[in-house]
Amino acid sequence: MPTSHTDTLAPATREGHPEHYMQLMPIKSLNPYQSVWTIEGRVIKKGNLNNYSTEKRTGQVFSFDIIDKSNSDIVVTSFDLAATSYYNQIQLGKTYTIKGGTLRTAKKDYNNSTTPWDIILDLDSSVKLSTNQSVNIPQYLFRFKTIAEINSAPAKSTIDLLAIALSITAPSTIRKSDSTFNHKRTVVLSDNSALCIEATLWGAFSDNEGKLLSELCATQTSIRPVLAIKRAKTTTFKGTTLATGPNTQIFIDPDITEAHALRAWFTSLASTTAYPSVSIGKIEKTDIAGMKSSSQLGKPLTFSTAATIIHINMSSFSYPACTSIVNNQQCKKKLDLTANSSWYCQKCKHDVSHCDYKYALHFIIEDGTSTTWVTAFDEVATSIMGISAQELQLLAPTPDKFWPVVKPILFHRYMFTISAKLEVYRSEEKAQCTVVAAVKDMTSSMQESPLDAFLATP
Repeated sequence: MPTSHTDTLAPATREGHPEHYMQLMPIKSLNPYQSVWTIEGRVIKKGNLNNYSTEKRTGQVFSFDIIDKSNSDIVVTSFDLAATSYYNQIQLGKTYTIKGGTLRTAKKDYNNSTTPWDIILDLDSSVKLSTNQSVNIPQYLFRFKTIAEINSAPAKSTIDLLAIALSITAPSTIRKSDSTFNHKRTVVLSDNSALCIEATLWGAFSDNEGKLLSELCATQTSIRPVLAIKRAKTTTFKGTTLATGPNTQIFIDPDITEAHALRAWFTSLASTTAYPSVSIGKIEKTDIAGMKSSSQLGKPLTFSTAATIIHINMSSFSYPACTSIVNNQQCKKKLDLTANSSWYCQKCKHDVSHCDYKYALHFIIEDGTSTTWVTAFDEVATSIMGISAQELQLLAPTPDKFWPVVKPILFHRYMFTISAKLEVYRSEEKAQCTVVAAVKDMTSSMQESPLDAFLATP
């Protein structure tokens, strides 16, 4: 039998007994073979007072989650008259001492607490507000996973995610099978795994947190809110998505170290950075060697890998693009230079007075397993180079202005998302790799390479 961890609290009074010092047991040490115990924890989630109905009876149920200073958490549940009593007593964020409950096996389909038990309280249990509201007990408990990890998780997994809210849709109304209606919004989230994912906010989450997110995204053009979602559910139909449920919690701009670090990472990125979505297709976690040996290359294979740019072909990094507007969008088709030195678009079937240079940037990346040539087109290439193709084209005739822009890009590490497909070129099979997204790894700092020193030589 595990031994109790003893903490000294301020004196507490029990009815009919003098003041005494209580012995506290860590939540992680609770077990059904020990009938007498007292725990202390902070309420990190307060549920609603809900109605239930079974074949035998109807009543009310109330649950709340607590965490102690050892970072262990547990779900506490009560029914009927006890549920009403404790619902009126419990306050979110406050610390309580609890004793006299019954332990039962936790239903992990409904919670992802660190303990294998739930506590069931009745009217004979004791729940008292601690006289010592300990600052040593955390305000939150998260087990964050990155979007890359969520992309590999099975359906109906319960996860916690910390991400940047890139955008959110307007509310819509869905008619449910019981002819009632529910509101929903979809928020697009991204983190430093260089991917994004869609999360559906249902019901009250759409009306409350969704409305606030919409206002923040509309008023803050350069700053996006940080969102911490606890206990979201995954779905894997045609991609990976998240959805809120009855046990989900959402925190906007939480004051935690991880949130501040994520915001600093996002602020450091170029505004043109693109993020491929795991919600519209599967993104494999592999490396360049794995991609080359994959049997799936008969069809496009999208994968992510951390790699370093080791060479850029700057002899041909852009192409002249058509500036005509078709269906409210720029044509961008490559232009042909005619005999009279004018531009002609094969798609638009007419001459164009001037061109707009767009990137078709070819470079070699290396991830520790192998190397490969890849191509990045305009939006992604602009985020890598930090300058538009039109601007870089103007610098090309002046080497002392051109190379200082190109040189800092070499030998930097990025998280690349790449779409690869096996193609036949001159009777030889080779992988055609297109960079879908590239996010600079801000944690890596590389020493000056021999090429850096060479380029810096007058």
